[in-house]
Amino acid sequence: MKYIVNAFWKDDTPINAEEAIDYMMIIRDTFDNEEHVLETIWYQIDEYSHGSVAIYKSEESYNAFSKKTHFRESFQTKRTV
Repeated sequence: MKYIVNAFWKDDTPINAEEAIDYMMIIRDTFDNEEHVLETIWYQIDEYSHGSVAIYKSEESYNAFSKKTHFRESFQTKRTV
């Protein structure tokens, strides 16, 4: 059964669309998400807020992908978007 996760972020600085896209490409390529993720839809809500809807192959795939990307939290706080 597919597993869907909806996420939301609010940044302290305005979102730079080009930098955000580059960052998401790095995440996709670095974590080989094709093993776990069927589709991810990224969207901008306003100048400071953005979100995503990710469709995983299963809840198990989501949990495995989350473990792979756990350090992303600390990396994301260091990036400038």
